[in-house]
Amino acid sequence: YARVLAMFFIVACHILQAFESDWAFVLNVGVQMFFLISGFLYGRKDKLEVGQFFKSRLGKVYLPYVLYTAIAVATMCLVLGLSVTWKQILCYLFNIQGFIKNPIAGLNHLWFLSVLMVGYLLTPIVRKALNRNRFVTIACLIVISLIEYLWLQKKYAMFTWIMLYLLGIIFGSADFKYAKRIGALSIPATTILLLLLPSVSSFTLPKYSVWLHVFLAISVLAVIYMATNLFLKYYDSEPRWIEWVDKHSYEIYLTHHLYILGPCSLLFLSDCKILGVVLVILCTIASSIVLKQLSKIFIK
Repeated sequence: YARVLAMFFIVACHILQAFESDWAFVLNVGVQMFFLISGFLYGRKDKLEVGQFFKSRLGKVYLPYVLYTAIAVATMCLVLGLSVTWKQILCYLFNIQGFIKNPIAGLNHLWFLSVLMVGYLLTPIVRKALNRNRFVTIACLIVISLIEYLWLQKKYAMFTWIMLYLLGIIFGSADFKYAKRIGALSIPATTILLLLLPSVSSFTLPKYSVWLHVFLAISVLAVIYMATNLFLKYYDSEPRWIEWVDKHSYEIYLTHHLYILGPCSLLFLSDCKILGVVLVILCTIASSIVLKQLSKIFIK
């Protein structure tokens, strides 16, 4: 449920961004939700086999990403006649596009994968450190986070989201009752924080944006946890469309942006905004299905 809602938030965020609405930066919290979810799930695992972990990430995360990037770049160059440099291609091939200043137009959103890559590389290290000495590890991560926020974040916001992924691991590795308490406390704290904001545009300001997105992501996940617990008391299983979106959420994330803000944008093909949004959704669904099937073929 959390992945599905985060996916809706991100797609809606980019659509609103194309329409120049400040609400886009509120719904951008879907990205932070994904980081927390990913870290949390790996923190919950009883045992992490390092070799198998990286092998599965290559197949499930890197392969679809490379396939999609290759298809998108080929389409831009051969069909649309756009120029893409070899430096850009190499950066995307090695998944470091999030750390460069000149990403490929239409593939800007893939900075997310650079954060995940660093998070994956750190996952076995952090897990091992937490098992050895939990208190010292958390204390070290807090100090690193403060240094990062005060120094690096001003220029490299990417590092903030890497630390958020690691925070998810800490939540996941803790006794679940502590994670639930933190989530419950975050809801009134976030509500007060939001009420104190002068306007929605505050989400775009660096001094507010980071903390707002972190608190809001934790709060939304806590609300989803409580709501789904209530839902599952009355229903035995999830609706099929929820299962489908969940299984295709990664492919939807990869493909949607190109049709919204990229050179292949379909939003403004006509004066009817609703028609543009419908075209974006239909093309995203079709692309995610094709990419999912292509990935399966290559994995086999």
